[in-house]
Amino acid sequence: LQAARFRGLIDHIGISSHTAEIARRAITCGEFDTVMLEYSAFYPVTAPLIDLAAEHDVGVIAMRPVGGSGRTSAIRGRIAEGYDGPLTPANLLRYVWSTPGVSVAIPGARYPSRIHDNVATARDWLPMDEAEQRELEAEAARLY
Repeated sequence: LQAARFRGLIDHIGISSHTAEIARRAITCGEFDTVMLEYSAFYPVTAPLIDLAAEHDVGVIAMRPVGGSGRTSAIRGRIAEGYDGPLTPANLLRYVWSTPGVSVAIPGARYPSRIHDNVATARDWLPMDEAEQRELEAEAARLY
């Protein structure tokens, strides 16, 4: 990959990891421009890695920002049954986007309507304060 970058074939090199130690090593080695980590209110344990990436000028791609398909389906089911708490796909995206050091979030979407919902959330985005983030983490922990 370094040779491809040297030849001008690529501009940036990134890595994806589900293992904290591998991500930490990738962030600190100086070889990667970006790291993709699972990060959400369901999985906030990677927050220190996001801080570390910022210290090393490494971009962070947050994967599974709404928790992954199983959790998203469970949330949507609860909403359909009348749940009106803070744990919504829109708030889960706001949570990730409000975290300093996150460069971009990549929510998966099985249906076009979910893409439209995500775009609307981005368009109307308001940052979450830290208290709202902790509340969402607590609600996510109760669900899973």
